[in-house]
Amino acid sequence: MKGQMKVMKSIMSVLFALCLLMQSSVAQQFSVADSWRFVSSRPAGEILKVKLNDGSTVKGTLKNADDTGLVLEHKSKEVKVGREEITSVAVASKKSVAKSTLIGMAVGGGVGAGAGAGFGASQNGNFILTRGQTAALGAGIFGGIGAVAGSLIGFATGRSGHRETLIYQASEAQ
Repeated sequence: MKGQMKVMKSIMSVLFALCLLMQSSVAQQFSVADSWRFVSSRPAGEILKVKLNDGSTVKGTLKNADDTGLVLEHKSKEVKVGREEITSVAVASKKSVAKSTLIGMAVGGGVGAGAGAGFGASQNGNFILTRGQTAALGAGIFGGIGAVAGSLIGFATGRSGHRETLIYQASEAQ
């Protein structure tokens, strides 16, 4: 009984940590920067997605940005956009397939190992293996299965396109 409680606490701790990681990731993705300096300090060559006051969107490679606006290369043409015309600016970047796959593998392996250890520890020892050995075997088997499943999910998530990080949102008064 004590072994099951320890395993449950471990699983709950892992799930709590995952929730915190996901929460900080989502919060970072949706944070709104209301300062133009995040735009004017960007290095040339980054891909920006700029929403304009008229509702249109311009996506291009940053050539230059200063306090008055920015210059993008869009379809082989330079496009000057004044700061007063801009509603929001986001940095577009590709998701890393390798990073997503490794994170998925680690999370899946950890969750699988915890579940396998809990399952193995709950089994009464048989003639060949003790309870601890059964827990270790369960952790290894379920950990491997979880790692494979997690890497597949991570791979699919990493291939799902581009990520945009909002770096500027015009204030309502502008």
